[in-house]
Amino acid sequence: MDTNKARRNPLALLAVIILLASLAACGVVGITPPTSSSPSPAGATQPGSAPTATVLPSTPGTPFKIEGVLEVEGSLPNLRFFLRTEDGARIEVLPWLPTEVMQPPAGQSAPPTMADWVGQKIELVGSWVQLESDLVFQVISAERARP
Repeated sequence: MDTNKARRNPLALLAVIILLASLAACGVVGITPPTSSSPSPAGATQPGSAPTATVLPSTPGTPFKIEGVLEVEGSLPNLRFFLRTEDGARIEVLPWLPTEVMQPPAGQSAPPTMADWVGQKIELVGSWVQLESDLVFQVISAERARP
């Protein structure tokens, strides 16, 4: 029986537990470590991280511009989007385009979706909005950043 083998070799069991925990921490097995999505005025959104150089207005409703690479987390229908700035700040953004591909009418091309922007360096203009207990970035306009 497999449990008998594990009892005989506790080091192997410990190694498997450590491997699974490290894979989970890296997101390889689909488990995302808990993070706070509430931005601070310095833009540092990960607990225990040092303040970053990104300076963001802390007042909801005040438009401002940010630049970074768009990241996605989760799976349909529960996708969350984040903008990763050059200095490592991670800012949650609300989707400004559909998250799913829609079937266009015959002879027409599909409209753009959020997937078209993921992994791209972009510039966003928008402002903070209160969503439940967190502040998130609501996009007014988006464009691809110039290299």
